[in-house]
Amino acid sequence: MGKQIDRNESAYNDWIKVISSEFNKGEYQQSIKQVITQSPPEFREVIERQEMDILGIKKTPNGYERLNGNSATEDEILSLNNNVNTRMLNESPALREHKVVQRGGKLIPDFTLHEREMEVKKW
Repeated sequence: MGKQIDRNESAYNDWIKVISSEFNKGEYQQSIKQVITQSPPEFREVIERQEMDILGIKKTPNGYERLNGNSATEDEILSLNNNVNTRMLNESPALREHKVVQRGGKLIPDFTLHEREMEVKKW
């Protein structure tokens, strides 16, 4: 006797495959990364301030400056933006809000979180 397939489980597994396939599309990855790295803006500002402190630069109306008053180099600004984006892709509250996680450089659905929320709804 083989294992009996639960139709709901089969439908859920099919749904997972479809959603995962959509998430792997390049245009979707770009779009969701833009959302995650930019929101919430208040959180991004906190991360950016922390990274500026680490790099010893500050934001002014004229751009970025080193703490000694000299302009920050393009490499320093690029490093700042890369560090902020990397942290946002791992720490942003938008990840939980949109039920996604970053794995292997890609944002993918957080099915574990989705399943936990489904269990709570059953109660």
